[in-house]
Amino acid sequence: MFKKVFLLLIVYLFTFCSVFSADISVFRLPNGQTVIIQEIHDNKLVTIDTWVKTGSINEDDKNNGVSHFLEHLFFKGTKKHPTGEFDKILESKGAIVNAATSKDFTHYYITVASNFFDTAMDLHSDMLTNPQIPRKELEKERKVVLEEISKDSNTPQKMIYDNFISGDSLSRIAKKLQQADKPTPCGKRKWSSSTVRSILSNEKYAGDVITNKTYTEDCISKKVKVNNGERRKYYIENHHPAIIEKEMFARVQEELAKR
Repeated sequence: MFKKVFLLLIVYLFTFCSVFSADISVFRLPNGQTVIIQEIHDNKLVTIDTWVKTGSINEDDKNNGVSHFLEHLFFKGTKKHPTGEFDKILESKGAIVNAATSKDFTHYYITVASNFFDTAMDLHSDMLTNPQIPRKELEKERKVVLEEISKDSNTPQKMIYDNFISGDSLSRIAKKLQQADKPTPCGKRKWSSSTVRSILSNEKYAGDVITNKTYTEDCISKKVKVNNGERRKYYIENHHPAIIEKEMFARVQEELAKR
């Protein structure tokens, strides 16, 4: 039932007929799945990333959290690969394996050396189309998800965003964090308004990243400079799992501009 909602992104080192650019191909499989292939010839890695069109937006009070719960359960094995074997095989190849759930999507991805593409694709497709979801894993994984929710709600970043939207000033938020003895991103215990502002304006907490914020001026002095337009920057969305939902991040940027 999931095949029709998959969006599969593959970054790999061979050539397909191009559809809309010199290095990106897009086509649709007979089962309705959209496949996007981007070639990066100077990088001997492959990323297989499947996006499912579902997330917390499809939940209600009765099944709140089920998307995140299912994301975890999909890693619990298939008839062909029992629980634990999936991770064991891929980690032995040096692969990065992860998944993330957001408002309107869930995605599962593997990044590995390109010579292990066939193995990674076989495991990835088997996991998504033939999940076992053993009953004995349900309670175990439910506790893991609840722990994650608890940790997320108590992070300094969540406290900062929630308090800012509630109307607290930057200085008041800094004072609250200090009183709660929460560490700064650098591990310090002293908070300032500027530190709070930097967290509120940093896209990484929403799962995105801007590359080339700084650059090395030359290889001799190795002096690192802030990039104020001297080099091209790239904004990459959904680069990693988000701590703050994008809607919250957008609201905070609007509020920062007003204050």
